[in-house]
Amino acid sequence: YEMLLVSQGRGKGIATFYRNNFKENGFINTPQYQISRVSNQKVNIINVYLSKGADKRAFLRDLGSLARGAKKSVIVGDFNIDYLKSPEDIVIKTILSCGFKQIVSSPTQEKGGLIDHIYIKNITSPVDVAMYFPFYTDHAALSIVIHDL
Repeated sequence: YEMLLVSQGRGKGIATFYRNNFKENGFINTPQYQISRVSNQKVNIINVYLSKGADKRAFLRDLGSLARGAKKSVIVGDFNIDYLKSPEDIVIKTILSCGFKQIVSSPTQEKGGLIDHIYIKNITSPVDVAMYFPFYTDHAALSIVIHDL
C-alpha cells in the first residue's frame, strides 16, 4: 500500500492507504478540514475530516472541487455531524442533493452519534459495510466492500 497523509496536528487529519492501481490526484489541507482523493479508472475515493465549527460553505466548495463528475465515487470520513440527529445539516443535504447516498445506518461513536459517514454515487453493484469498535479509539472502524468494482 501507499499512504497519503493530510494533517493539521494531533487529532486533525486523515491517512489514506491505497494500492498501486490508484493514484493521488488531489488534497486540501486547512486548519478546519482535510480532504484527499485517490482514483483509478473506475472510482474516486475521497477521504474527509471535518472539524466541529468549520466553515461548512468553504468545506462544501472544496469538497465539490474533488467530487465533481459522473465517475463512480465514494466519500468517507469523520464529518462531526450526527447524521441521525441533524439530517437537515447543510453538509448532509448538499452531498445528498448531488446524487450521493449515505450508507452507514447505525452509530459510529461510543457516545451514540453517527458522525462517520460513507456516501456513494453511481455505484449500482452490491455494497457491504462492516463496523467494529477497536480498543484505541471512540470511533468505529468502517469497512466497505463494493462488489463488481
